[in-house]
Amino acid sequence: MYDDLEVESVPQENIISHNVRMGQYVDVEIQTTLRDRFKSHLIGTKDGHYMVIEQPDSKKYGYIRDQLVDGQPLIVRTICEKTTGECLGFRTTVQGISNHPYKLLFISYPDDVQMRELRREKRKGFRIPAAIYLTQNGNHMKGIVTDISAGGCRFEFKVGETVRGIKQDHIYIELEHPETKDMVEVHSRVCSQRKELNVISIGLAFETHLQMAG
Repeated sequence: MYDDLEVESVPQENIISHNVRMGQYVDVEIQTTLRDRFKSHLIGTKDGHYMVIEQPDSKKYGYIRDQLVDGQPLIVRTICEKTTGECLGFRTTVQGISNHPYKLLFISYPDDVQMRELRREKRKGFRIPAAIYLTQNGNHMKGIVTDISAGGCRFEFKVGETVRGIKQDHIYIELEHPETKDMVEVHSRVCSQRKELNVISIGLAFETHLQMAG
């Protein structure tokens, strides 16, 4: 992103907390002549003020953390796991570090965030009633499809507190085709899943693409 991707600017208000979940991976590029990079986790944010990520692991990245001095420019890239699955990136600077009780890195909250669609097919936003069926035991869960493309969709359904997710990699989904309005069944692969409060959100890749216009 920035040097290697075509990007578009998006509205900035609360964009990080809206699109990115705490604890997810981020890729950090240090803006020096070496352009070293490391993987980290997003720990938290205070919208409009700062963000907190983990310092790089010295066992894996050596002395790269010595470059993380106050004011050091960085580029951070991650994925909008909470929403669209787009790539999100922004420029920031080091504000400070904390070594106790955990090794954390404070960075400035970005003035400008840019996003790029990663999927081959542009997904369209919908709220379509649907159901997924587990192929192993025939159990099914009713919910809604919140976005869809020819190649996949995101399915959300409510669960109890003790349910953490589904344990199958392959399922099939029954939904109303967003254009033809016909009921279709599509065998799908589970690409991702997460739980927030009592809602599980599953990213599905269709094994056979839907016929969709545009």
